[in-house]
Amino acid sequence: YTGAITLQALARRQIPCIIVGRDSAHLHRLQSTHPNVTQIRLANADDPLSLAQAFQGAGVVVNTVGPFIKWGLPVVEAAINAGAHYVDSTAEQPFQKNVLQRFHQVATQQNLTVLTGHACDFAFSYAGAALLQERCGPLQECHTYHQLDDFKVSRGTARSALGMLTENYWSYHQHQWQKQKPQWLPRPLRFPQDTSPSWAVPFPGGDVVLLPNDLPSLHTCTAHLLLPRRDATGFALFNTLRPTLAGLLKGRPIAWMEKLAASRLQDPHPAERASVQWRVIVHGRGEGGEHSCVIRGLDPYGISGETLSLAAQWLFEGRSQRPGVTTTGCAFNAEEFLNTLANAGVSWEVHPTGPTYS
Repeated sequence: YTGAITLQALARRQIPCIIVGRDSAHLHRLQSTHPNVTQIRLANADDPLSLAQAFQGAGVVVNTVGPFIKWGLPVVEAAINAGAHYVDSTAEQPFQKNVLQRFHQVATQQNLTVLTGHACDFAFSYAGAALLQERCGPLQECHTYHQLDDFKVSRGTARSALGMLTENYWSYHQHQWQKQKPQWLPRPLRFPQDTSPSWAVPFPGGDVVLLPNDLPSLHTCTAHLLLPRRDATGFALFNTLRPTLAGLLKGRPIAWMEKLAASRLQDPHPAERASVQWRVIVHGRGEGGEHSCVIRGLDPYGISGETLSLAAQWLFEGRSQRPGVTTTGCAFNAEEFLNTLANAGVSWEVHPTGPTYS
């Protein structure tokens, strides 16, 4: 689903690409409607040899396989072994942490850039943090808030979320990762530009994993969802009980729920996606005071295709500013990246204030 959307965005940029998957008929259907597809190659994510053959000669590998916890790491390894830059669409924090710990050193040594979680909405929290680093850094604290209004998930997103249920969730305090502490109730807060309060609950953001690696001055980094009060209350309660439930869900129950999601859910149609508003707020404190960067747009899946295709294009053109496992604002100029996405409906602004907690 996300792969096809990304392929459309690559086609609009007239970027030649090879498409890789295990379903030959589906790949040929995609090729017939995308003139930028130069080749089809068959591979399975659990077959390293097929991945090695599929990635031969590639400059960049764009990975949209999921759940990433289950299928992602062999793809990252094969891309690096092939001498290709790498970018993916994951929102799975444990996977991103594994990518950082396993591949940062080798990617740096080979002068390859690895961008993990480079879709809506971590790509924007990465960029927002880079902008705040310029305005009030060096940053000592960074808190991100992610909001999706009336969001309908794809089957792939649902399966990835289910795979996360039994994993550890992380935040960053005192210069080290710590298991995320449960919060029974959501926290009301108001941002300066808002007329009504929002309700924040902790969630496992990939920004918590990657931003401290890029910004060594950070001693605290947290991620939150912004939800309506009733949804936030339910999410907070479930997240508090989740560690207790994890032991009961491991193995067959999770596998059964993944199959159910794949068979019962319908991927959102373009018309359903088009009206979904998203917002990412990055609040930072540093030596230059505190600021908030607000980035917003429509259609989370559509904008994910845009962020992935733009990153792939710039990596292919040799525009990366930093090798290793890194973020948008370090690999590229964050302001230029966001401004380039203005035609896709992305807007942003920086405020010299932060949220007020109730």
